[in-house]
Amino acid sequence: KEKIEYPLWAQKKGIEGKVKIKFWVNPEGKIFSTEIYTSSGFPEIDFYAEENFQKWLFEPIITDKEVWGIITFIFKLK
Repeated sequence: KEKIEYPLWAQKKGIEGKVKIKFWVNPEGKIFSTEIYTSSGFPEIDFYAEENFQKWLFEPIITDKEVWGIITFIFKLK
């Protein structure tokens, strides 16, 4: 998993927000589907978070079922 950095272009525009992403993971730990669960109100930051989160890989799980979760990313100026 890579840390998702607060993009400089969003900071320069003063974009802040909280993005919640619902995701599904297969038994191998790969994310195979995502959807914006709660938007930040800024589609460009939502897309950025979702696109970068899809690169994450979770530890394999001992099941033959797919699992899902919700993750929150907060982009806030300091």
